[in-house]
Amino acid sequence: MATCKPTILGPALLWALLAGSALALGARREVEVQLDGIPYRPVAAVAAHYHLEIALPRSDNEPVRLTNPQVRLHLYPHSRRAEFNGTLVWLNAPVLRSRGRFYLSRADQESVLEPLLRPTAALRGVPHRRVLLDPGHGGTDSGTVGTRGTREKDLVLDLAHRTAKFLEAARVEVEFTRTDDRALSLDQRTRMAADREADLLVSIHLNSAPSAATGIETFVLPAAGHATTVATARPARVTPFAGNQHDAASLVLAHAVQRSLLGQTRAVDRGIRRARFQLLRDAPCPAILVEAGFLSSPEEESRLNDPAYRDRVARGLALGILDYLTAVRRSRLDTAGSPSSPGDTP
Repeated sequence: MATCKPTILGPALLWALLAGSALALGARREVEVQLDGIPYRPVAAVAAHYHLEIALPRSDNEPVRLTNPQVRLHLYPHSRRAEFNGTLVWLNAPVLRSRGRFYLSRADQESVLEPLLRPTAALRGVPHRRVLLDPGHGGTDSGTVGTRGTREKDLVLDLAHRTAKFLEAARVEVEFTRTDDRALSLDQRTRMAADREADLLVSIHLNSAPSAATGIETFVLPAAGHATTVATARPARVTPFAGNQHDAASLVLAHAVQRSLLGQTRAVDRGIRRARFQLLRDAPCPAILVEAGFLSSPEEESRLNDPAYRDRVARGLALGILDYLTAVRRSRLDTAGSPSSPGDTP
């Protein structure tokens, strides 16, 4: 059967096509349109802004492909699903098609594409001295319990200790919210992050689902006024939480950790997802919440009970954190203040 090739437009041609319509990203009034009550920008204008070639799909079953030698970004029409260099990322709002054009929300251009494509610029001025590891649950709160009786609170504490060993070997300063089996409130955990002047917070959890779900997912906050990845509608609240001021850095951290975890474990990629967990809402620094596997899956529960596999998970967490810290340090060396090249991922 004959197949149709997607239409590919180079950056120079895109600029020429867009110039006459005043679609340069700097002209916000010209660029933005309101779709479903949300500010959106043409994907073609976004591609031109980042000097990416665009391949338009022939059907809604295919993604819009934005590429250069360092970047492979797939945007799926009428979906929040995106893939950045092979890692699944859930957007704040779906990519829409209107009058033959594809549109990306302003929130996703600013808080997803910008930090992913220009992490050095997004991390400029972000501190990088102290990592706070937060093993979830503890004490009377066991967290989820696996089919064989495995308790989340026990395994995540072990994972935190193993992660710390890798980080400390790289001379990273590490603190814990808990080092033993004790109960801590969410308020206490975020207060510790502030009191100890943490520069990033990584909360470690294990998942549960009534279905046969497996895999790893990493959570960040949605942009203000946008839905979580489990909600069917946008929330009424449109004002940002304290944690939203760190959206760009948190996204860079989430991508580095999710990518590293998948590389070490070969687990199913459930993506960078969005939730308004209190720990993320109130975090005084860049923060992510990692669900490192499903105890409700007998197969994954068995793997997580294997110390060698937990070492791989811990190594993935640590290497992702180290990649993020390297990107922060790189941003400090960029004294010229020019934005980093697209695809300069940590």
